[in-house]
Amino acid sequence: MAENLYSPVEVPESPAKKAKGNLTGIPRIVHDSSADLYNCIQEWNGNHITGVSVINEICNLKITHLNSSNASVAFPAGLEELCNSLEDVCSKLNTVLNKIKEVKNHYEGLMKLNEMKNINTPVFTTWRVQEFVELSSKILSMYDKELQMKLYIKENIAHTKYEENLLLYQTIWVQQPYIENLDLQVEAMLKETTLRQ
Repeated sequence: MAENLYSPVEVPESPAKKAKGNLTGIPRIVHDSSADLYNCIQEWNGNHITGVSVINEICNLKITHLNSSNASVAFPAGLEELCNSLEDVCSKLNTVLNKIKEVKNHYEGLMKLNEMKNINTPVFTTWRVQEFVELSSKILSMYDKELQMKLYIKENIAHTKYEENLLLYQTIWVQQPYIENLDLQVEAMLKETTLRQ
């Protein structure tokens, strides 16, 4: 009798798995766009870490300069090269942000196409195109705000005259306050699109 208390959970077959062979159509575009979005996040993280190293060097150089007897000189030697490196990092982060915008636009185009065709079914197992649009929009918004903060830091860090401000800029760069932890949602997207098994 105890055997009949529970019934097995049945999950509908994925529309993507019904076809044999390579994905085509909307599932293929969603799959590729999801891979692109994940790669953008990884690329951002790599550039962010490079930026952390540059920010640390700038802060160490500026703090040493501010505490030295040579503080009457406006900028210490080597600062310009470090600022140029930080400019390169910010430029790469901007490129990543533009790629995220492209991915979001792909998802939105697919959503509009589905709306025109009156389709509201999951692309794979559970996520409709709308969920991909929502996640990519959230990621784009967070990364855009974070890039604006990083650009502000880049423009001001060389000119600050107070150690406290340098340490604040350093902490803000490292902590990325505008980027929430979306690991769970990104992992769910990767599982949904079969990019992660």
